Amino acid sequence: MQDLPLINNNNGKLGQFIYHFSISTKKCRHKTRDCVRYCYADRGSMRYHQAEDKRYGINAKWTRHRDFVSLISSQIRLIVYDCQYFRIHTSGDFYNQTYFNKWVQIANNFQGMKFLAFTRNYELDVSNAPANLILMFSSDPSTKKYHPSIKRRARVDYQLDNYESVEEHLELKGKSKVCRYKCKFCRECWNGDTDVLFPLKQIKLTTLEIRA
Repeated sequence: MQDLPLINNNNGKLGQFIYHFSISTKKCRHKTRDCVRYCYADRGSMRYHQAEDKRYGINAKWTRHRDFVSLISSQIRLIVYDCQYFRIHTSGDFYNQTYFNKWVQIANNFQGMKFLAFTRNYELDVSNAPANLILMFSSDPSTKKYHPSIKRRARVDYQLDNYESVEEHLELKGKSKVCRYKCKFCRECWNGDTDVLFPLKQIKLTTLEIRA
């Protein structure tokens, strides 16, 4: 493997002061029916051109390398004074315990930085996660199993296609922060303690059945 794993800050939603590391969605564990059908990382502005798809595949291969922790840590040291918030996986997920533990080591190396990750892997042992590694369990209407230890949840609802329809669901008020897809200004997921609701964006719902 000649190309090194790469962190970057080229995500428009996150902004230039939030760096991220991503891997191919082929590595995702415990995909649900809806996340396969409507994966934001495989459509719209996140649809990868050939170079990006290759890069995330290269990143995924490097996650299995024995030097992964030191390589990523060396890259973070270059931006640590300009970056307080880091996103693990705008694409991809923790595919096994060994890989998750590597990010635990990285987060421990940078206690002054907050690392955020969404996961659907309900089998992970997260008892060793440091306080600066914020985990949210990602779910949707087709989710069947939840992680018993990850209390904060990120709910993607494919019926709620705009903010007005969210407000109509009064039971959500006071229970969830509604995401408006402006991480570079909000950063609630890093700093807050509530669940987050993600209304569907830019995907037509005409083929979905109506759910109660």
